[in-house]
Amino acid sequence: MPLLNTFIFSALLVCMLFNVSNSLYFHIGETERKCFIEEIPDETNVIVNYKVELYDPRSGGFMPSSPGIGMHVEVRDPDDKTLLSRVYSSEGKISFTSHTPGEHVICMYSNSSAWFSGSQLRVHLDIQVGEHAVNYGEVVQKEKLSELQLRVRQLLDQVEQITKEQNYQRSLPHEGIEQFLTPVGFQGLLALIGTNGQGVGTSAISQWVTRTSDLAITDEERAVLDKFIDKLYEDMDSHSGNFLNNEGVALFTLQSACNHSCIPNAEPTYLHNNNKLSLVAVRDIQEGEEICISYLDECNLQRSRHSRRKELMENYLFACNCIKCEEQACDPDVTSEEEEEEDEDMSE
Repeated sequence: MPLLNTFIFSALLVCMLFNVSNSLYFHIGETERKCFIEEIPDETNVIVNYKVELYDPRSGGFMPSSPGIGMHVEVRDPDDKTLLSRVYSSEGKISFTSHTPGEHVICMYSNSSAWFSGSQLRVHLDIQVGEHAVNYGEVVQKEKLSELQLRVRQLLDQVEQITKEQNYQRSLPHEGIEQFLTPVGFQGLLALIGTNGQGVGTSAISQWVTRTSDLAITDEERAVLDKFIDKLYEDMDSHSGNFLNNEGVALFTLQSACNHSCIPNAEPTYLHNNNKLSLVAVRDIQEGEEICISYLDECNLQRSRHSRRKELMENYLFACNCIKCEEQACDPDVTSEEEEEEDEDMSE
């Protein structure tokens, strides 16, 4: 797997507000009880909006239910303590505050079956957590905030919610991670990533450039576009340099089992621009043929046999005996740089 000779560790603030807003609907029968689990940090406000509709067998659809049909709502915290338990009408808003971080169970069931006698109910449910549970329209009117003050207030609420989420994630048990928290364990983790890791990179610009190849334009327009793209990359490189893309490394179980070849028949790629890795054939692969990828980049693949094997031995601790290396076994044991120097000396 491609080795990152230089590990660049950058701090990335990933603003993932866990389950901040879930909108869904479900069907419920006379005696059914539906429960949902929400992982919520401590001291976090939660609002549950719901609306009940009654199935109409004549139209085959759902109509607003009678006000007589209500829903019994029960909320339990991670310690199985009941935070809320009462009967509400067919449409309403429920709010509560978590005091213990972890899984909160929200259960709902009809308060009576007499009203719909076997018919189904459709329940629309929207669960909002953290700052998403704040009605900023009411906040503006109550506190007389200007637009700037409102934006600052929302930003502070988001920062507070992110902090709660991070603290909650840190509190979760991470089985097996303790082995990497010692100096020896951390060195072993770096060795594992270094010899088996797959590079991960994202770049909005590169995705855009890739899609320009699908444009139906003339050769002249293509030449102008290519020139523009080259200039764009030059300008970005002058400002960003090696930090143009967001880069990292990941471990994939199946991909890490692929062996190396200097004439690979497949290459790892991210076809969907997400964390799903795909192995794509670069030529026809015969039945029973081993799927091999290259641990070296395209530039190193074009170097001499000696240079390739030297790179693989230094970074992956093995001597390559692929078909290409076997065919070049009689080549001089010199690096590509030494070959270039000899060529320069001969030309002089």
